[in-house]
Amino acid sequence: ERVTVSAGVVAIDRHTFSGTLLDYADQALYASKENGRNQVTFFADMVAAGQTEPQQISTGGIELF
Repeated sequence: ERVTVSAGVVAIDRHTFSGTLLDYADQALYASKENGRNQVTFFADMVAAGQTEPQQISTGGIELF
Protein backbone atom coordinates (compact mmCIF):
# COMPACT_ATOMS: atom_id res chain seq x y z
CA GLU A 1 0.00 0.00 0.00
CA ARG A 2 1.41 3.40 -1.03
CA VAL A 3 0.71 6.51 1.02
CA THR A 4 1.20 10.00 -0.43
CA VAL A 5 0.94 13.44 1.13
CA SER A 6 -0.35 16.50 -0.68
CA ALA A 7 -0.42 19.94 0.91
CA GLY A 8 -1.51 23.47 0.12
CA VAL A 9 0.29 26.33 1.85
CA VAL A 10 -0.68 29.97 2.31
CA ALA A 11 1.11 32.72 4.21
CA ILE A 12 -0.95 34.03 7.11
CA ASP A 13 -1.76 37.71 6.81
CA ARG A 14 -3.53 39.28 9.77
CA HIS A 15 -5.38 41.62 7.42
CA THR A 16 -6.95 38.76 5.47
CA PHE A 17 -10.16 37.09 6.66
CA SER A 18 -9.55 33.56 7.97
CA GLY A 19 -12.10 32.11 5.55
CA THR A 20 -10.17 33.63 2.66
CA LEU A 21 -6.92 32.08 3.90
CA LEU A 22 -8.60 28.68 4.15
CA ASP A 23 -9.90 29.07 0.60
CA TYR A 24 -6.40 29.89 -0.66
CA ALA A 25 -4.92 26.86 1.13
CA ASP A 26 -7.70 24.68 -0.30
CA GLN A 27 -6.97 25.90 -3.84
CA ALA A 28 -3.29 25.09 -3.36
CA LEU A 29 -4.11 21.64 -1.92
CA TYR A 30 -6.28 20.72 -4.90
CA ALA A 31 -3.58 21.97 -7.27
CA SER A 32 -1.17 19.53 -5.55
CA LYS A 33 -3.62 16.69 -6.01
CA GLU A 34 -4.37 17.55 -9.64
CA ASN A 35 -0.68 17.78 -10.53
CA GLY A 36 0.39 14.32 -9.45
CA ARG A 37 -0.11 14.23 -5.68
CA ASN A 38 2.66 13.76 -3.12
CA GLN A 39 3.76 17.41 -3.30
CA VAL A 40 3.41 20.80 -1.66
CA THR A 41 1.91 23.76 -3.54
CA PHE A 42 2.21 27.34 -2.34
CA PHE A 43 -0.69 29.68 -3.09
CA ALA A 44 1.72 32.58 -3.68
CA ASP A 45 3.50 30.54 -6.37
CA MET A 46 0.15 29.87 -8.06
CA VAL A 47 -0.58 33.62 -8.11
CA ALA A 48 2.91 34.41 -9.46
CA ALA A 49 2.43 31.83 -12.24
CA GLY A 50 -0.93 33.34 -13.19
CA GLN A 51 -2.84 30.17 -12.23
CA THR A 52 -5.19 32.01 -9.86
CA GLU A 53 -5.91 35.45 -8.44
CA PRO A 54 -6.46 36.41 -4.83
CA GLN A 55 -10.11 37.12 -4.05
CA GLN A 56 -11.33 38.21 -0.66
CA ILE A 57 -14.13 36.31 1.11
CA SER A 58 -15.50 38.94 3.44
CA THR A 59 -17.85 36.85 5.61
CA GLY A 60 -19.26 33.45 6.54
CA GLY A 61 -19.99 30.61 4.14
CA ILE A 62 -16.96 28.33 4.21
CA GLU A 63 -17.55 24.61 4.61
CA LEU A 64 -14.92 22.50 6.38
CA PHE A 65 -15.00 18.73 6.01
